[in-house]
Amino acid sequence: MFDKSNAEASSSSLRTYSQYIPPRQEYRPPSPPNSSSMSSFSIHSSIEDQAFRMDNGRVYQAQNDDYMRLEGQHDALKVRQGGKNYLAPFQEVLPEDGRDCRLLDVGTGTGIWALEMASEFPEAEVTGVDLAPVQRPEILPNNLSYLMDDVSKGIPFPDGYFDAVHSRLLLAGIRNWKSFINEVIRVVRPGGLIVFVEDIGRFWVDDVSPEESRKRAPGVSKWSDYIEMALTERGFDSNAGSKAIPKLIEEHTLLSERQTVYTSLPLWPWSTDPLLKKTGELMIHDTLSMPETARLLVVDGCSIPNQRYDELVADYMADIGRPGANVVLPVWHHWARKKVE
Repeated sequence: MFDKSNAEASSSSLRTYSQYIPPRQEYRPPSPPNSSSMSSFSIHSSIEDQAFRMDNGRVYQAQNDDYMRLEGQHDALKVRQGGKNYLAPFQEVLPEDGRDCRLLDVGTGTGIWALEMASEFPEAEVTGVDLAPVQRPEILPNNLSYLMDDVSKGIPFPDGYFDAVHSRLLLAGIRNWKSFINEVIRVVRPGGLIVFVEDIGRFWVDDVSPEESRKRAPGVSKWSDYIEMALTERGFDSNAGSKAIPKLIEEHTLLSERQTVYTSLPLWPWSTDPLLKKTGELMIHDTLSMPETARLLVVDGCSIPNQRYDELVADYMADIGRPGANVVLPVWHHWARKKVE
């Protein structure tokens, strides 16, 4: 039987991040069309005791352990991907260990994906950008830098500057995916690679109908209903990973070699498959802390009292570890190449 109390206790220790990479001022192109409809909100905006969240000028207190949660999320994704940091063909556009190549990670969060990619491609110039400054305890490799910037005002690099651009789990950070994807395409070179790893605004049980999923995990399903409502109220597309992104990639005339791969992350270790079980073990901290992380989003976005939200959370928690409630975080990997004209 899965023991949630042990998982909560083991996830309580927080990591201290001491290295601060200051903002870097570089070339900034004009803002993309309709960029004002993109969000200045970032779930990665958590800095020690000065943690914050911003959404259209409104400041919210963030969870102090967001870094721990996001690092665990990264580890779970990596395990689910067979021990790799990607499914897309990065090696094709970053040959010879990335010699004379540039890679951009948008919404880098804790910076862990960019850090590991800089190690895998030691000859590439790797840049991570996020609204919040990235702090890490390690000595960073010479080929890695972090930039604090708001990509809703444009990605601050010239046209065709990068060989590959990657973004991951920005569902609650982007309001206008068309503008964002256009900007990503702008800064990648002809023949370069763009990659979007994205989820949707709900958890579900894989390989069953929506009705059956709701029957098996009623608490998680109801909580997800409110997450979707809150995201919609704030102007986000709760189905970006499954619908908006692949549609925009398919319709864009500058792209070719499009591909989509679906994966799912078990929210707790319910599977007997070793890979899925390990993924669930790594996801459990994220699973247990997510309701509190999303409290202000739902309470404010859905205009409900905290008492009602507490009831939703209690029902959500009742599903975690319950036999048959094999809930997952659905994730889609979308990538394409920019055409060589």
